[in-house]
Amino acid sequence: MADAVKNQVLVGLDSPDDCAVVAPDPKGRATVHTVDFFRSFIKDPYVFGKIAANHALSDCHAMCAEATTALAIAVVPFGMEAKVEETLFQMMAGACEVLAASGCSLVGGHTCEGSELALGFVVNGLVSWPNGGLAKGGMKKGQSIILTKPIGTGTIFAADMRGLAQGGWVVAALESMCQSNKDAALILRDHAATSCTDVTGFGLLGHLVEMAQASKTRVDLTLTMYLHSPVRCSWSSRASSPRFSPRISVSNEPLKMKRNLCRTPRILSFLTLRLRVVF
Repeated sequence: MADAVKNQVLVGLDSPDDCAVVAPDPKGRATVHTVDFFRSFIKDPYVFGKIAANHALSDCHAMCAEATTALAIAVVPFGMEAKVEETLFQMMAGACEVLAASGCSLVGGHTCEGSELALGFVVNGLVSWPNGGLAKGGMKKGQSIILTKPIGTGTIFAADMRGLAQGGWVVAALESMCQSNKDAALILRDHAATSCTDVTGFGLLGHLVEMAQASKTRVDLTLTMYLHSPVRCSWSSRASSPRFSPRISVSNEPLKMKRNLCRTPRILSFLTLRLRVVF
């Protein structure tokens, strides 16, 4: 934890009480608050803890906010006491490693037992608003969109649940999900980016729609795609379904999702998107 953040935590896990107490920001910055929670999709609780913490922090990073404190809520599967405690320890060890790397202090939380492993965080942060942060609604005519990570992790893990993903694909996806978005967001801000968001559960198109609506723009998607890795997962027609088998068309036309196809998209590490304002 950064010393500046540590000094702001007046009551935390070092001396637990009913609530954590954090001193006001001496710089007078605005506070940001976000919450995220999801169940584990892998068997390693340590790696899952890192991914869950990164996932929760990413909303702060997308707005170029400094994450300062976090509260955790953890669900651990029923089992022998020693097994439950070890699972919780491993998961929170991974999460705390990520939080500490971002200068964010875990100041409390709640645990319970349930049917499956799950972890979430409330993350609080500080930002010099509006000049020091980024929001979804700042896209302008003629700009391009930069993706700072490969997309397609959801497709890989959907295939993995069916036993159709290669180990190397899963390892690469996990490594990407464990990588913080903090530095990337700050680089974009420092190089005159005007808008930013975290691409997660709604996928590229879902989050892009949110940005376009907030910015009152229309987005044209161009062809330029650089492949992260030659991943191509073939599913038989019996094993696939429209829900889990989309393919992104590559053409000069706006991006379209084709249904009822039996091949998943390759993972893309970079897309150049052209924007134009709707007048």
